Amino acid sequence: MKKTSVYTDKLITLLKITEDEILTSLIASFTPSNPGSIRQVWNLRKNYTDPANTSDIWQLWERADFRCEECSSHYDLTMHHRNDNSNDSCMENLQVLCRNCNRAKSGRPVKERNLRLKVFKAFVDLHIELGRIPEQREINKKLGKRTLSGATYLYLFLVRRFGGKSQIHSYISSGIHKPRAPL
Repeated sequence: MKKTSVYTDKLITLLKITEDEILTSLIASFTPSNPGSIRQVWNLRKNYTDPANTSDIWQLWERADFRCEECSSHYDLTMHHRNDNSNDSCMENLQVLCRNCNRAKSGRPVKERNLRLKVFKAFVDLHIELGRIPEQREINKKLGKRTLSGATYLYLFLVRRFGGKSQIHSYISSGIHKPRAPL
């Protein structure tokens, strides 16, 4: 068995998670959804036609080797309608894609894949290198970013877990933000 990395060890320690929680998370993230659950969701959606039966959905997972047909990832698999018509749920129109590839095909691509992972690794690297909690601007610089966008909250979580005080900003509709007192 491969030894875990410093990142994995650090995350397990920070989250204070058990082996069962780790396994449950991995199983949920890297195994396909229950075909019966997919059918139920499709039945609830008004814009979907009769869903494929569970054995057909399972055959689709198997045919794709339980991987995204675009990038070969096992992570967060979905069903994509090839012709973008959710009323056409015939097997020939369905394709196994990870959530990122599915969003990219739908015209709503993820702006930056794995940003949260990159932020976590940069945080840990800088923490080791600097011997202190890195500032957000230092993470931005290491990643070549102007802002962390939605990953800002991951940064704040890490600051708190590493024993620091996190500074929350309150955003208002004008786009101006006001710092709030640390929690």
